Amino acid sequence: MVEFGSLSFVFGLAIALGYFVAVGAGVPLALLALVLERWVKPVGRAIGYVAVLPALGLLLLAVLVGSLDDPLAGVPGTVAVAVVLALVWGVPLLVGRTLLVRLTDLEPERALYHALLGLPVGLLANFLVFVAPGGFARRNILFLDGVAAVVAWGVFLVVLVFGPALVGVAAARYRENRTKAVAV
Repeated sequence: MVEFGSLSFVFGLAIALGYFVAVGAGVPLALLALVLERWVKPVGRAIGYVAVLPALGLLLLAVLVGSLDDPLAGVPGTVAVAVVLALVWGVPLLVGRTLLVRLTDLEPERALYHALLGLPVGLLANFLVFVAPGGFARRNILFLDGVAAVVAWGVFLVVLVFGPALVGVAAARYRENRTKAVAV
């Protein structure tokens, strides 16, 4: 039984809120970072500038939610939101950059740019995997059990981690083929 005043409820709420905001804000933030990259070089610095404000906002929200019950309750919520942001935004970008450097002949900064191009598509695909079992109004991946849960969580993690890399590789190959076609 979940008690609304318990620490576990606040912790779970912070994780869920962090995931939904990270996915929902991922598209506009990635586009903002791509626009900002034109003036701020390298692309990693543009990503850092864009990620600071929502990260601080989510951390503040987690502290506020946690402080409704107990001042120390905000600490686990804050840590949970920070971990969720790192997992949802940071890990896919780093994995994408690494795979793009290995699979294409892009330099690391350009590979990070292409991984950033793939981040919104990967996040939206990941969210669709999350709600796929029952749709928006019904059960999501959290309500599955047994083999279905293992398969669903496996697909969820694969899409989350490797989605931006796959889209980035496709974008790099498209750009390469387009450049070759124009040169001919």
